[in-house]
Amino acid sequence: MDINNENINNNENNNENINSEKPHKRRVRYKGTHPRTYAEKYKEHNPEKYKDTIEKVISKGSTPAGMHISICVKEILEFLDIKPGQIGLDATLGYGGHTLQMLKKLDGKGHIYGLDIDPIEIKKTTKRLADKGFGKDVLTTINTNFRNIDQVAKEHGPFDFILADLGVSSMQIDNPERGFTYKYEGPLDLRLNPEKGISAAERLRNISVDELEGMFIENSDEPYAYEIAKAIDDPLAENGRKMFFFSLHYQRKIVGFAQFAFLPKMKIIFMDYMAIADEYKKNSIFYPFFSMLMLYFNDTGLDYSYFITEIGAQNNDKYVDHDSAFLRKVLAMENFSIIDSPYFQPCLGNNKIESNIDAHLYLKTSAPLNKLSKELFLKLLREILYEHYDSWYKIMLSNSEYKEYHQYIVNEYERIESAITLNDKIELIDCVSSECKYYNPLCAAPHISNVNTAGYAPQIKSKASKFPFVLLAILTTFCVSILFYKFISYLKIPVNSFSTIYAATISLAVGFTAYLFNHKK
Repeated sequence: MDINNENINNNENNNENINSEKPHKRRVRYKGTHPRTYAEKYKEHNPEKYKDTIEKVISKGSTPAGMHISICVKEILEFLDIKPGQIGLDATLGYGGHTLQMLKKLDGKGHIYGLDIDPIEIKKTTKRLADKGFGKDVLTTINTNFRNIDQVAKEHGPFDFILADLGVSSMQIDNPERGFTYKYEGPLDLRLNPEKGISAAERLRNISVDELEGMFIENSDEPYAYEIAKAIDDPLAENGRKMFFFSLHYQRKIVGFAQFAFLPKMKIIFMDYMAIADEYKKNSIFYPFFSMLMLYFNDTGLDYSYFITEIGAQNNDKYVDHDSAFLRKVLAMENFSIIDSPYFQPCLGNNKIESNIDAHLYLKTSAPLNKLSKELFLKLLREILYEHYDSWYKIMLSNSEYKEYHQYIVNEYERIESAITLNDKIELIDCVSSECKYYNPLCAAPHISNVNTAGYAPQIKSKASKFPFVLLAILTTFCVSILFYKFISYLKIPVNSFSTIYAATISLAVGFTAYLFNHKK
């Protein structure tokens, strides 16, 4: 009985030990032969363990992930002329490349103080230098900004030499988690010390256009400071328009692009632009691309009531082009309806790139809807014209140009409003109907079964090669000639007669070949 109790206790202890152990976590794996993301480059993060990999990356002119290659080391050492026993200050410790070489010059006699505001990297560098034999007896690292150099000098100075290599390093820029790079997705942070202050993302939520403009002017002398500040501020406004941009990649090439605007006042998603590269229009990728975009807006939980896009006639023609005709078929499959009301697609700026062309608005609602009141339609129209088109060019044009464009938008709204003759409900009709009250020809799309549209590839019958027929005709002629020769030899017919027969055979073969070339089914 005691033995059994002991076994039970041992088993319980073993289970506790097993549970207390942390589960083994495999390192990040990457596809292909080369790592692409920062996290996948595990070898580059361990330079002591994978020296060959580090040397290979550096030999190609690149900086290994998580590292920083110091510049002008030889020139700096010559200028400072460091002697053993001296006390120095590296105001920007960073990866410790300069510090390491200066410590070697001290030859174990003297001391260097290293400052860095980054609490993450200073710990790594301190350990890295300690592993190389430079411990606390010759090196003291201090987590502070170099602007506090006076305070540091009072406490640890005076210094025989000082080095300040100002600016951020690869360790911050290359790591997406630090929020400095625009190459990879990550939080917009931009703090050298993420433990203090607020992130750039949070700062942008509360910053004014004037403040942002002042930052651009003070820090970079940006000539378009106001325009950029305004463009950044608009999407951040509580009730402002938000833009969405998408690119479609196929075999590492961008083959498609789409641009959407969200207008929060009326909860409108407005599809502004969508295109597929011409060479990929036969690949039937238009509809999958559109479906993915629709799925994106549904999955992100964006609270929208109306999904709207426009299709205009080209060259002021009453018929849509073939790609637009196909788009309408796609919209029909996604249960869009045509708003049976007049509409004119606005110009793109004051240069009249697309000038007042007849168009239709296509609508999909979150709740079932058969008709629109005139009042509701005009509200939707105002959102599209003023909150999208007008807002877009407000930051793109000069003040005088914008005033001109704004007046144009006002005139467009009034023109469309006056063109609505109905006082009752505005019909919503399906995309394949031709019973529109306005721009009736526009509703009847041209026949596109044999047109290379963005979606369906036309079925083209390939013409068979004629070479086999020519070869067959030659071989047939040769064989027939041999048979005739054998037959004539057997009958002992004179050669002159054979020549006549041979010529007739050739004529028949040529005629047969010509028939094969010219015959059409």
